[in-house]
Parts: sequence; C-alpha cells; structure tokens
Amino acid sequence: MSLGRTIEDWEEYPHDYPPRSDWKESWYFTYMDPKSRVCGVFYISTYPNNGRTDFLATYVVDGKVDGYMNSTGVSGKLKSISDGKLTFDLVKPQKRWNVFLETEKVNMDFTFLGRFPVFRFDSQKSYVKDVLEQEHYEQSCKVKGVIRFPDGATIKVDSYGHRDHSWGLRDYSKITKWDWMQAQFDDYAINIIRLTIGKKTEISGFVSNSKGNIEVVDAKIETKYEKDGKTPSSSTYTAKDEKGVSRTIISKKVYGIVYPPRQYKEGVCTDIYENFSEFLVWGEQEKGYGISEYLITTKV
Repeated sequence: MSLGRTIEDWEEYPHDYPPRSDWKESWYFTYMDPKSRVCGVFYISTYPNNGRTDFLATYVVDGKVDGYMNSTGVSGKLKSISDGKLTFDLVKPQKRWNVFLETEKVNMDFTFLGRFPVFRFDSQKSYVKDVLEQEHYEQSCKVKGVIRFPDGATIKVDSYGHRDHSWGLRDYSKITKWDWMQAQFDDYAINIIRLTIGKKTEISGFVSNSKGNIEVVDAKIETKYEKDGKTPSSSTYTAKDEKGVSRTIISKKVYGIVYPPRQYKEGVCTDIYENFSEFLVWGEQEKGYGISEYLITTKV
C-alpha cells in the first residue's frame, strides 16, 4: 500500500509561489450520476502572480451540454473563494468541499465527501523543466447535489465523483499527449495516467479503497476513435499495480465534451476531450462510472 504519499491538511489550501507568471494552482471536481443522467465538472484555477482566477462549471443534463466560465481578479485563501456566481468552500480538509453555482440558467448546490484516502503523485516522475513542474494529488469522492432550473424542475444527484489539486508550472502547449482515467466502483476506484512530453512517457495511477492506495506501476492503453479519426470514443486499459495484480478496464463514452485550447500559443493547439464514461473490468460484473480524458497537442 502506498500509504506514505498522502498529504497534510494544510496542503489543501493555497501554497506559496515563486515569482513566475505561468505558476498556477488548480482544484478540479467531477461527478457522474447514471441514474439521474447528469454529470459535470467544477474547476478553479488561480494565477497569483497575474492576479487572475479562472472559474469553470460544465454540466450535462439528459445529453445536453451547458456551462459557465469566467476569469476575474478575485483571489482569496481557499477556505472560500467566489466570483459571485461560482463558489468553492473548503469545509474540512480531505473530507468535505461544498460547491455552489447560481446563474440565470441554473442553481447548483453540491457536496464532495472524500470516500477513500488521498493519493499524492510522485512529482519527480513527470518532471520536465519549464514544461511540467508541479505537485499533484487526487481523491475518490462521494457526491451529493441538487440542480434547480428556473422552470421549477429539480434534479437530485447521489453518485461517486473525483477531485484533484495541483500547483506549480504546467505548459500545455509543450505536453504532447495524455490519457487519464478515473473509474468509480462501489468498493474501490481506479486511476491511470499515461503522459507523453516529447520522447518521455510516464505512467502513474492508483487503485483506491477504504484501506488505502495501491500504486499502478505499468499500463497499456489502446483507444478507438470516432469517424473523424480524432475524437476518442473508447479505450482499453491494461494496468498492473505494485502488488502484481493486473486489470483490464474498458471504457465506453456516454457523454463527451471538448474543451477549448487551454493555452493559445502561436503554432500549436491543445484540446482536451472529456469523456464521461461507463467502465467494465474484465472478470467483474459491476459497471463503474467516471471519466476518460485525452489531451492532444497539434501543430497548426
């Protein structure tokens, strides 16, 4: 069990930062409820040297995608930070976050509860100077929420979800590709990432349950694409953990979102495909739900 790479409660809050304009700190929350046919992402990213904070909420209801985006000069000690419409409240480190969104289109009230221990990634494995210099941890969550619409319609959310927190430098335009997935099952969760920067490829991840985390040490990923040859539709992940257990996990896209380029730099375009997916593990009957995410940087 990789119990040593956990975090202290203080690490949930904003970190000290060097005087670099490209240094940022981000918190990401996602959920998928197959019974209510809803899924989505909440995201906040701060650039303290630029005095800028990005807010994002993307949600899918009955197959229809909508969302909210804003960049503002708001900053704060992230026990609570808000732009007046999207609010993130840290209630108890490693245990509970509340997220609220109120616009003319929708009112959302969500709680993310840590259901398994946090897993801290080894920052040295992925380190590439001036491209990826960051700390990063993730956690499986239990999610409770209510979505309300102006016409009086209400949807209750009771599902599993996932969150991550990262801080440091990340130049998307120089990341060649990544394949990241998180699949939530009743008794455990699986996380895998294959990250490629130029000729360097890193594989990381973990299997998480109530007892702790078991690190993924190797993985092979095969992806199928839609007719355009570009948009991922499904993947097969074959992952081996530090105890020698191998699992084959198959993802199938249920809903898909393509995020706009994270960074605009001349000559390159970086897109992120966020596939809310259904997962099956060979030899197991239970379906899991989560995300298969693909980053692709191309020259333009």
